[in-house]
Amino acid sequence: MKKIKFCLMWHQHQPFYKDTLNSIYRMPWTFMHSIKDYYDMLYLALKNDFPVTINLVPILLYQIQDYETSIANDELLKIVLSDSKDLTEAEQKKLFTYAFDSMDPKKIQRNSAYRDLLHARNLGEKISVQDLQDIQTFLLLSWLGEVAFLENDFLLSLREKQGKFTKEDKENILQVCRQIINKIIPSHARAWQEDKIELTTSPFFHPIIPLLESFEAARVSVPDLPLPGMPANMGDDAHLHIERGQKYAQAVLGKNVTGFWPAEGSVSPFAADVYAAHGIQYLMADEGILANSLHMSGVEFTKNSLYSPYIYDSKNGKIGFFFRDTELSDLIGFTYSAWDTENAVNDFIARLRRVSETSNVEEPVVCVMLDGENAWEAYANNGFDFLDMLYRKIRESGFIEPCTYEKIFQSNIEKKSLPNLFSGSWIYSNFNTWIGHPEKNRAWELLVSVKKIYEEKKSTLDSRTLEKAEFELLAAEGSDWFWWYGDDFYSHFSDDFDELFRLHLRNVCDLCGIEAPQNLQASIRKRHRGGIRNLPNGFLKTKIDGKIEGFFDWLGAGEFDLAYDASTMQMGSRRFKILKYGPAYSETSGVYFGLPGNFKNIENEILEIEIMDSEIVKIIWDMKNHKILDVVGKIEREKIKILQDVILEMFIPYEKEESRILVQFRIIKNGQIVEKAPMYSMATLPLTQMIEGDWII
Repeated sequence: MKKIKFCLMWHQHQPFYKDTLNSIYRMPWTFMHSIKDYYDMLYLALKNDFPVTINLVPILLYQIQDYETSIANDELLKIVLSDSKDLTEAEQKKLFTYAFDSMDPKKIQRNSAYRDLLHARNLGEKISVQDLQDIQTFLLLSWLGEVAFLENDFLLSLREKQGKFTKEDKENILQVCRQIINKIIPSHARAWQEDKIELTTSPFFHPIIPLLESFEAARVSVPDLPLPGMPANMGDDAHLHIERGQKYAQAVLGKNVTGFWPAEGSVSPFAADVYAAHGIQYLMADEGILANSLHMSGVEFTKNSLYSPYIYDSKNGKIGFFFRDTELSDLIGFTYSAWDTENAVNDFIARLRRVSETSNVEEPVVCVMLDGENAWEAYANNGFDFLDMLYRKIRESGFIEPCTYEKIFQSNIEKKSLPNLFSGSWIYSNFNTWIGHPEKNRAWELLVSVKKIYEEKKSTLDSRTLEKAEFELLAAEGSDWFWWYGDDFYSHFSDDFDELFRLHLRNVCDLCGIEAPQNLQASIRKRHRGGIRNLPNGFLKTKIDGKIEGFFDWLGAGEFDLAYDASTMQMGSRRFKILKYGPAYSETSGVYFGLPGNFKNIENEILEIEIMDSEIVKIIWDMKNHKILDVVGKIEREKIKILQDVILEMFIPYEKEESRILVQFRIIKNGQIVEKAPMYSMATLPLTQMIEGDWII
């Protein structure tokens, strides 16, 4: 069995959330991921003597340094830091959005007092000053990474405490947050200087370099893709992003960075030329890019093609390429979170063993590259147990040698020639996630228009103002803004991303002494999607038979779009897209759910229905054999009714006076979750707002 080299890269990135003209962070995600992920990821690698590569984007480092100075210049943290008795109604609403609506329900369920606060909010009960202080504190505790609890015993007791937090409790947690943030950059720099890990970086604001030069780059993969109505003409900015990224990373981290993860894994011949011009030695990209690049040269792609580094001859000299194994990367990023930890780790190592046993490459190099922060929210204990076991078992395997990309590139391992380079990204080897949709194209058009204003006015600006204007413009060129336009992805904060993108553009205009055009005031996102289509307008008299026959079956039912947060790429094979629901008109209080769907070709599929208000109830339904397998939680099993035919209909006994409940449906096949509806959150279903509507009896 061959020994394989295993290179693992974690990409750490957040866009620029700061309104620089008003010196305030509009969204707190850099802070939140700083206290949850960045130090923990390094801690686990060092604990297991595992030489990972960590890609730190310069604008992330910039923001972490800002938070080192002060955590008070952040809209949400100002609310958390404030005395709870002084919070305005608007501040309370923002606090609830982060503490309840966008919080992982599992974190809320961990503590009964936290659940009770959600329950009180849902009932519309009065929230006291002490309650608000508890919500502030629970929010911080829920975002802290696992290492914080290992290194601070008092946090363990606070996590188990049933509310009634003091101001001192909150301040002690905030002090830990400050300590974590203050050691992120120094500890990474020290580990790199001691040769325990490798650090790489990206263009400063994380822009898609190929699109800055020409929107036509998007048509290499999708020839008929609709493009913005004006040319890009931002190729010069590509050089600025790369040069600034290099210099900033070196200044902050203490060493010259030789490898880059191009933002979104986006590459093209132009991009390779620019990177090479700035002395970058190697880039990292997706498997699909390699497959398409080889196809351009008439070379057949196989999995063995992946297991070697490559050299591409750009116009500005040779530059290396590593290509990630997409399947292995996506298993960690999107699949293993639903598995038992040991089964997931064993499966991953078994896949590496198959590479070792079957590869015809003399010294196989297996590359895994993925997001190093967002994936862990779906794992138990923020992925700590999974990564700890993965690192340990790889070390113990005897046939896997963990390496950094830099070490491989500097070694004598054969580097194959790459005659052609395809233009695309890590998602389907195209740029559709960031361009092509009318909203995305509109955003590009506004950016190009403001870029033109900047070019016309920059000669009139003093050096300090010019520097600020350029900074704002480059910030608007980051990839993340375009990600959230269109119907690809959903977030509770999509509108905030839209506003912040346009704010950066308005700031450019202000700094150039020009009144911002009116079109920068209006939202680009024309469709503000939410799940609710219709609210129930009365009690339901539904016959549970799995059919839709009678007039009264679902008359007056509410409707929820279960696919509202799914991307177009996730839509095709979904069984469930719409939920019909409403309170029951019967002697027994309860809720009706109806799931029209595709019930063909069901094989060993289990439906898990999870309902949450102040506590969790789970119902496990065998979709093939049409029977209830299990019920978890405080619910009368004998009163549950479920039948499945052209529609899956169910009656769930429910006697609480909640104004809303949360529900999610999961299809499990062979022990793995294959579908979730909604995809990223629980459906929030209002139950009592129909009272003023028409009652149908």
